[in-house]
Amino acid sequence: MDNEKEVLKETREELNEEVSKEMLENNNKEIVQEEKEEVLQNKETENVQESKTETEQISEEVIHEEIQEEKCLNCGAVLQDDEEFCSKCGIKRGTTKKVVCKKCGAELEIGKKYCTKCGEKVEVTIDNVVDSVKQKYKESTQKIDKNKIKKLVIILVVAIILIFIGIKVAPKIFVSTETLLAQGEYEKAYKKAKGNEKQKIANENLIAVLCKDVIEAYKDPSSFDLRDAWIDTDKKVVVMKTGGKNSYGGIVFSYDYFTYDEKENKYEYYCSLSSLQKEEYSRYDDYDESLEKILKNAARSVVSEVIKKDKYKLSNDNIKNINNLFKQDLLDSIQLLNVNAQANI
Repeated sequence: MDNEKEVLKETREELNEEVSKEMLENNNKEIVQEEKEEVLQNKETENVQESKTETEQISEEVIHEEIQEEKCLNCGAVLQDDEEFCSKCGIKRGTTKKVVCKKCGAELEIGKKYCTKCGEKVEVTIDNVVDSVKQKYKESTQKIDKNKIKKLVIILVVAIILIFIGIKVAPKIFVSTETLLAQGEYEKAYKKAKGNEKQKIANENLIAVLCKDVIEAYKDPSSFDLRDAWIDTDKKVVVMKTGGKNSYGGIVFSYDYFTYDEKENKYEYYCSLSSLQKEEYSRYDDYDESLEKILKNAARSVVSEVIKKDKYKLSNDNIKNINNLFKQDLLDSIQLLNVNAQANI
């Protein structure tokens, strides 16, 4: 019995040892298998990541290439970033251009050998498109140039008309009476004037004409200077205060008195008064001297009354105009206005 128990014990120990060994081998196999699967999984993950990275890199390169090398949709030429129009065919960036069939006018696509509408044989190439675009550009440029020329011609014609108006017409329309008087154009100034201004112009014109008689009386006519002037239209009397050089070179002043001759229908020089102080009579005066004193004293009385009233006095502008005309040697050409005839115009 004891032998059997020992045999059984040994057998059991052997079995346990074999089972443990088998279990250990199985466990090792499982561990190795797991390690293999983990390695394979890691490799697959790495491959996927590498593939993803390569794909992204390729996509980025493609996108970068597309961005860097944008091509003309019409002719395929590479466009620069700052180019709005293709340098080869002239088409605007992002657009296309078709060639028109010469027979029917239908648009033809690149690469077609026949017109799809009429059947006409037309082999369309990029060169055809480029030539078509160039022709259209040339025609549009010529049209623009013609329009510009027309506009320039119109502007030039208008400018010439305006210049002509400015030179010929405008001065006649916009010139003032003061300018006309300064030029000695009394007739034009009188026609242009209105209301009371007409009478002022007529008065200045009368004084300018009468100054000729006074100038001749001076020893040195070039020294003539009109100081003041008065016109009493009711009594038809004109008085002028003038100055000039005498025979000794000194400056003298006088009041020049004019009266109206009804028969001759004009003003005539009456006398020149160096002073308005009345002259005394002397028993030694002869008839002519006494008569002259009587006439001059009568003239002094009239002149003294006229120059007291400002309403008879010409303005400083009138006096200045007459003196300027004298300095410009225009006074001799001044003619007396026919006021009655002017009034009937």
